[in-house]
Amino acid sequence: MIRQAARSGIWALKKPREILPFYLLVVAYFLLITCTRLFTDGMWVDGVVYAAIARNMAEGMGSIWAPYFSETLFGEGFYEHPPLALWAQSLFFEVFGDHLFVERLYSLCIAIVTGYLIHLIWRELGGDRWTSFLPLLLWLLVRGVGWACANNMLESTMTVFVALSVLIYYRSRSRQGRGYLFLSGVMLSIAFLTKGFVPLFPLSLPFWHLLFSKDGFRKFFSDSVVMAAGAVLPVATLVVVSPAAAQNLFNYLDVQVIRSITSELPGKNRWYIVYKFFDAMVPLVGVTALLLVLQKWLRLPNFDWKRGLPMWGLTVAGVLPVMISLKQRPYYVLGTYPFVAIALGFAVLPFVMGVLERVDFNGARFAWFSRAVLLTLVAGVALTVLFWGRPTRDEELLPDVYAITDLVDEKSVVGMGQGFKALTLYEAYFARYGKISVDRADYEREFLLMPVGEGILPEGYAVHGPETSFFQLLKKTGSQD
Repeated sequence: MIRQAARSGIWALKKPREILPFYLLVVAYFLLITCTRLFTDGMWVDGVVYAAIARNMAEGMGSIWAPYFSETLFGEGFYEHPPLALWAQSLFFEVFGDHLFVERLYSLCIAIVTGYLIHLIWRELGGDRWTSFLPLLLWLLVRGVGWACANNMLESTMTVFVALSVLIYYRSRSRQGRGYLFLSGVMLSIAFLTKGFVPLFPLSLPFWHLLFSKDGFRKFFSDSVVMAAGAVLPVATLVVVSPAAAQNLFNYLDVQVIRSITSELPGKNRWYIVYKFFDAMVPLVGVTALLLVLQKWLRLPNFDWKRGLPMWGLTVAGVLPVMISLKQRPYYVLGTYPFVAIALGFAVLPFVMGVLERVDFNGARFAWFSRAVLLTLVAGVALTVLFWGRPTRDEELLPDVYAITDLVDEKSVVGMGQGFKALTLYEAYFARYGKISVDRADYEREFLLMPVGEGILPEGYAVHGPETSFFQLLKKTGSQD
C-alpha cells in the first residue's frame, strides 16, 4: 500500500525541485535545535571527559585499551565504558589537531550518518526515497537528539552501529542472506565495544517478526542464533587474542556493569528510564495528536499503525532492559529514537500523502512555503555562525578555567582544596582545555586551587595571579616562575 501511494501523484514525477523544501526543512530544524550548543564553548561534563580522553589518545597518552584522562583520575585507564567511540574520535584529533571544534565536528558527522541510516532503513522497509524527510523530522523532534549531538555523547556513536545492525538485518530479509544476518550481529558487537550491553536490543528483531510478521518458529530460531553469533564471536575472539582488550572489558564489567546492578542507590526508581523516555516523546505525542485532529477534519486517509509494529517492539526492547540497573540516564535510550521516528512515520504516512496529493506544487502557496523554509535555513546558519565559539554552557566558569590554564603549564598537577562542589566538572575542563590534572588529596603541590572567599591561606602558599569568580590560585612560596 505504501509503495502504491508513493507512485501516485507528485511522487510519480520525482522532481527534486518539488521535494527539496522538505529536506531543507530537516536541515533548518536541525540547525535551530543545535545552533546555540553545537559549535559553542562549554559542554556536558561527560562529553568534555570523552573529548579529553580522545585527544590524549591521539597524542599518544594512553591507548585504545587503556584510555588516559589525567595523571590523577583514570590515569591507569578509563573503564567506565568500552573504548571504541573514544578511539574513533581520536582519529579526528589526529587529523585536525587539538582544537575545540574537533569533538563538535565529530558529533556533527555522527548525526549526519545517523540521519542517512534512518533514510536507508526507511527505504528498506518500503518507504519511498522521497518521503524519508518524514522520519527524519520526527527523529529531530524527540527531546534529547539535538542535546546529545551537541554534547559529544557516546550514545550518539552507539546509535550509528545500532542503526547499521537494523539496516543489515532488513537487507537479510529482503535478500535472503545468512551473511547479512551475521553481519548485523557484528554491528552489535561493535556497538557493544562503544557502549556495553545497552545497544544489544536489535537481537530481538527476529522475535518481533515472529510476533507481527508471522515468521515461522524455525526462521525465528535460526535468525536469532546467527545474529547472536555475529554479536558474540568478534568480542570473544578479541578477548582471547588480546590480553589488553580482555583486561579493559573485564574492568568495564566490574566497574560499570556489576556495580551498577548490585549497588543500592537511595531515591532511585527503576521506572525512571520509562518516565524519561515518554518525557522525550512529548513533542511527538503533540504532533501526532494534531495530525489526528486534522485527519478527522479534512477526511484524509487513516493512520496505519500496523506497518511499524516491529519498530515499536524494537523500541520496547531498547528501553525496558535498562530498568535492570538503578543507574539510569535519559540518554541511555538514545538508540531507540530513530525507530520510534520510523514507526510513527509509517503510521502517519497515509495522512501525509493525502495532504500532499492536494498540494499544487506550482502554485503560490507552495512557493511561499519554500521561501519560508529557505529563510528558516538561512536563520539557522546565521545563528550557528553567531554563536560559534561563544560560551553557552558554564558561561561563568569557563573564563576562570582559561585564566588558570594561562598561569599553569600543561601536564601540571594542581591540588584542589576543600569546598568545591563540582569537582568532576572542574577536572574535566582543566584536562580538556589545559592538560592539567587535579589532585583532590595532595595539598603539597606547587599550585593549589582554593574557592574564592576562603579565609586563611594554607601555610607556605601565596596568591598567584588575579582572583577569578570561582578559583583562587595559590603557589608555593619560593617556587620559581
